[in-house]
Amino acid sequence: MGHSSRPDMEPFSIRKLDASCQSMVFPLTICSVVNCFVFVTQGEILVDSNESGLLVGAGELLLVPQGVPFTIKHYKDCVGYMGGFHSSFIGSGAFTQTELRQVKVLQERSMRKFSFPAAQSEFVASLFARMGTEFCKEQSNKDLIKCLMMSVLAETNALSNGAENLFLENCCDRFLRELFDDSLPIRTIPEYADALKVSPNHLNKLVKKNTGKTVSQWIDDSLIIRAKALLCETELSVAEVAEQLNVLDVSYFIRKFKKHTGQTPLDFRKRYGGRNG
Repeated sequence: MGHSSRPDMEPFSIRKLDASCQSMVFPLTICSVVNCFVFVTQGEILVDSNESGLLVGAGELLLVPQGVPFTIKHYKDCVGYMGGFHSSFIGSGAFTQTELRQVKVLQERSMRKFSFPAAQSEFVASLFARMGTEFCKEQSNKDLIKCLMMSVLAETNALSNGAENLFLENCCDRFLRELFDDSLPIRTIPEYADALKVSPNHLNKLVKKNTGKTVSQWIDDSLIIRAKALLCETELSVAEVAEQLNVLDVSYFIRKFKKHTGQTPLDFRKRYGGRNG
């Protein structure tokens, strides 16, 4: 069910994340020749790369170095900004090499997540908003965009020095990685807990603490994402889609799908079938 995105060749790009992105089919795999960023003001997005999964929520920034492949496994109600920049774009004239070396994130070789306090998050959001406005102009001011992007990167430096754990706790991380691996069947809560060698109650506490959502809510999210992909990419009947997802009661599957999407499976297929955004 995976999709591969062509690398973005622009030295800098930015787009808003909003309701229009909800029609995309996930998982979505990207390998870009630019440094990619995702800044979330509302909602959540789960990104997987090199055996590490990161859940990005409100007030958080994800940075993926150029050339590092990553997969968007889960995307829900996201508002914010997504884009990319080539390292040479930031370094072309506006800043000295000494200044660039002080921005630690530009030296990274794996994706990183930065969680900003509320006031700092509002400031970072305003920087991305100004970048988006400037980028859309017919004759954009590239030096202004560089300065705004460097300001965002500078905000990450202080967080880089902290003791904050940027990755999900191991148990929670492993749960999410398996749940959104569409080559594996969706299990029950006790089955996930048994595989992770914890009790169902303890697993739920860990997941709730790290993500704000229960294990059941995450299982529902994964089921709906897989159902959407099957409806868009195959000619399976609704009953066959339910069977693929180990849901034996088709009526229950239809009710659950409509509860989460506002549409029946057939209505969703008619609207989005054959589309990826």
